[in-house]
Amino acid sequence: MSYEYDRYLAQHKSNVEAGFRWLQKNLPEITEGSGAEHNIVFAHDQSKTEPDEYGPYDIYFYGGNRSYAVVEDFRKAWLLHIHRKILIIGSIGY
Repeated sequence: MSYEYDRYLAQHKSNVEAGFRWLQKNLPEITEGSGAEHNIVFAHDQSKTEPDEYGPYDIYFYGGNRSYAVVEDFRKAWLLHIHRKILIIGSIGY
């Protein structure tokens, strides 16, 4: 685990929450009754902490190595991530 990637994930989640809070304040009709708050604020990108995503993302972005194996591992992790995200989005009706 790298400090840099952990810091990035924390900042990213904070930015996503700030965006959602802005929507709640300025466009409440979009968020009220959507059931999206938990998935957006608390669970956003949670799968990036799973070992099969975390390791490849960390190495790709912060490991200083872009070998063929590193790139392929990242691509596999990215595919896992987007497919997990589709399941989450589908579960809230979007």
